[in-house]
Amino acid sequence: ETGTEVKGRAVAPVRPPFQRRKPGYEPAEAREHPRILFRKQDLPALREKAATPFGQAALAAMNDAVGAGLKYQLLGDRKYADQAAEMVRKLLPEIHDGGHGRGWGSCLYQVGAAYDLCYDAWPEDFKRRLGDYMVWATERLFYRPAMVTGTANWHACSNYAGPIYVGPAFAGLALWGEKGPPPAKPVEPNA
Repeated sequence: ETGTEVKGRAVAPVRPPFQRRKPGYEPAEAREHPRILFRKQDLPALREKAATPFGQAALAAMNDAVGAGLKYQLLGDRKYADQAAEMVRKLLPEIHDGGHGRGWGSCLYQVGAAYDLCYDAWPEDFKRRLGDYMVWATERLFYRPAMVTGTANWHACSNYAGPIYVGPAFAGLALWGEKGPPPAKPVEPNA
């Protein structure tokens, strides 16, 4: 109780202050891209690694939207951002069959990570469309999961739902700090 007088000996370990961040660490800012897999300041070192035989083999094996986005960042060639956009278009609901179960997680992961990697190369209307898609799909997964699949064990630790939840996590990280539409005008009160 506060204000209570205490007498006697007290023993406590003395520990150095906890370092929460590495020296020189700067938190990401809203609309900073890329920021999920790496940050802009990491690019010079990653480009050096990409130039090694191991890096070249890794780049050659990248064949999905995230891989194309990585190639865009590491090699600086816009054709890879365009390839990533084309791959992402095929993942959107009006183009693919809607996907069920685990495919939703993979789809959202690809869209979210590619959005982050190719942000500065893609036009605003395409990014807005992807943002709307990520919000729609995440809302569906969290609030209407039976519309996605009726056979999943939706516990977060399940081998089924775990891979699904990866997608909304990447979508959320990709959209963090983005401005949404203004709220609707409130309804006038009944006089």
